[in-house]
Amino acid sequence: MNVLDESDKRSQIVNQIQVLESDISLLKKMLDEQYTLANEHIETRNRFNEGRRSKLNQVQTLKEKRDQLNDFVKAQKNLLIEKRKNVHGNREEIQQHQQLIRDTLFNVKISKDEAQNRVDDLDWKIQTNPTNIEEEKRITSEIKKLQIIIEKYSRVEANNKGIQLLYTEIDVLRKEIEMIGEQIKNAVKGSQIHHKEMIQRFQESNELKNHSDNAHRAFLGVKKKADDIRKKLSDKQEMLSKLEYELRKLDSIDKEVTSEKEEKRVSNIVTRTQRKIKDGEKVTFDEFKLLLERDLFKSSKKE
Repeated sequence: MNVLDESDKRSQIVNQIQVLESDISLLKKMLDEQYTLANEHIETRNRFNEGRRSKLNQVQTLKEKRDQLNDFVKAQKNLLIEKRKNVHGNREEIQQHQQLIRDTLFNVKISKDEAQNRVDDLDWKIQTNPTNIEEEKRITSEIKKLQIIIEKYSRVEANNKGIQLLYTEIDVLRKEIEMIGEQIKNAVKGSQIHHKEMIQRFQESNELKNHSDNAHRAFLGVKKKADDIRKKLSDKQEMLSKLEYELRKLDSIDKEVTSEKEEKRVSNIVTRTQRKIKDGEKVTFDEFKLLLERDLFKSSKKE
């Protein structure tokens, strides 16, 4: 290869290297832009994912509150059933007492006071008036009958007291039933509110998931572009490496040629200087220095 060919080849390689370096610089800039864009998409996706996790945590909290209220409603309904059973039981017991009263006073024609007054009168009559045996027996028999009636009224009074106590219990149970009913109503309302909020938060979490998915798809699109750019960059860098190697080879050849030329030039100077010394001619300082560096001065002098 002649010098002109080498020069043309060098020029071509240098031009190609310059073009490649410009391309590589542009590709690196494009790659940095894609990295920046990818990071933005990742941050956006992560932000939406964090928001979605927060919404799902809220859904879980609301679900727990709703379930607690539902459990409370279930327990209160069971309690309500028990209270109503107690009311029903008390009413049946009242009916039983009322039937006993009716049975007890069946065929009783006078009141307790009338019976007691009659007993008092007969008692007084026995104590204050002389009576024969037959009359005394009759009065005693009547008193016993009247005392049985009084005893029946005492049993009726006991039953009435029982009925009153049962009515009092029914009033207490009704108030408790009303209170439990209000608690159930409020709990059901609270459960419905929590359920609505739970559905709303779940819908919001789905919206955030859609945004997150969009951001992830955008990230994958940018990643694909970045991969393509990285592949082109790698190819360009490989081409640049080969051209630089070719250029170094040319430089190495040039150095060898230059070194040979320099050696030849110096050799000519040394030969000429030695001839001057031999012929007794004057030499320059540089020529003298060159002989000293090559340790040729003594040999030239001997000759």
